[in-house]
Amino acid sequence: MPLYNPPWDTDTEPSESNVKTWMHNLYGKFEPLEQARWNQSNIDTLFYAGEQRFINSYFNFNPTYNAQSYYFNLIQQPINMVTGFQRQHRKSINYTPLQSGRQDYADDLTKVITYANNYRGILEKFSTSCEQSAVAGLNLLQPYLDFTDDPINGTLDLKVWSYNSFFTDSYWREPDMSDANFVWTQQYLSKGEAINYFPKKADLIKTMSGYGNRYGKFYFLPENYNLSRNDLLVLSHVWYRSKRMKKMLYNRKDGIAYDYVDNEKFLNEIVDQTGMFETIEVQVPTWKVAIVLNEQLMFNNRNPLKFDECPFIPVYWNRDPH
Repeated sequence: MPLYNPPWDTDTEPSESNVKTWMHNLYGKFEPLEQARWNQSNIDTLFYAGEQRFINSYFNFNPTYNAQSYYFNLIQQPINMVTGFQRQHRKSINYTPLQSGRQDYADDLTKVITYANNYRGILEKFSTSCEQSAVAGLNLLQPYLDFTDDPINGTLDLKVWSYNSFFTDSYWREPDMSDANFVWTQQYLSKGEAINYFPKKADLIKTMSGYGNRYGKFYFLPENYNLSRNDLLVLSHVWYRSKRMKKMLYNRKDGIAYDYVDNEKFLNEIVDQTGMFETIEVQVPTWKVAIVLNEQLMFNNRNPLKFDECPFIPVYWNRDPH
C-alpha cells in the first residue's frame, strides 16, 4: 500500500531540527525529474570515453562469446574540435571601468583575476567546464574563495560541478539560473578534510562513520561504485532562494534609494551630517546555503561571500528549458 506524504510548506527554511525532513522532501520531489538528465548524461559520457557496450544491454543484444565487437567512436572528434578551438582562442579576463576616474580600481581587479588564473588555473577550469558540458549537456561553475594558502584574505578559485554532482528544481528558464529555487551539490571527503572545513566541530566529525549507502543520494558519482571504501563522509551544499532585510539610504530630494555597503555604524553619521538622507529597510531576495555533513547541519545562513545573486554559473550545451 503506498504511503501518503503530507505536502511540505515550501516557505519553510531548513533548521537544525527539520533539515533531514527538508532535504528528503526536496530529493523525493525533484530527483525523479533529474534522474533522466543524470542517466542520459551518463550514457553520453560513456560513449565519449569509448565505452559503448551499453548499447548491447539497451537493445537486449548479447553477442556470443567468440564474436568480435568493433566500436567506432564518433563523438570524441567533433567535441575535441570545438573544445580544442576554445582552448586555443580563449580570452583573458580584463576589467573596464564604466565611469571615468575608476581606471586604477579596474586595474586592481584585473591583477586579482590574473593572479587567480596563474596560480589556480581559472581559465583552464572554464575550458574544462566547456568540455564537460559538450559531453554531458550541462554543468555548473561556482566562484569561491579558497583559504588554504591565504587564511586571511583567501584566493579566488573556480569549482566545476560535473553533471552527476548536483541537481536543481528542473524548472529554471533564465540563462543565468537566477530563477532556480534551489541547487543541491554533493561531494565526498575524508574526516581530515571535514575537520579542516569545520574545525569547531572536530569532536562531532570524529564520531561520524563512513557514508556506506545511507547518505550518498547522488548515485552517479564514482564514489558510489566503490562500496568497499566506506571511510568517506558526504558533504552537501543546498543553496536555496530566500529573502533578507537590507538597509538603504533614501534621498528625499531625488527620491532615489542608494545601496550602503560600508560599515553600518557610520549610517547615523551620514544621515545626521548631510541632512539629505534617511535610513530605510527593505526586503530583498537573496541566496542562503545549508551545509550538511552526513545529515548533520553544519552551517545555515546567507552566502558567506555576501552577494545576493545566484552563486552558480550554468554552462550548458544542449539543455533547453522548454
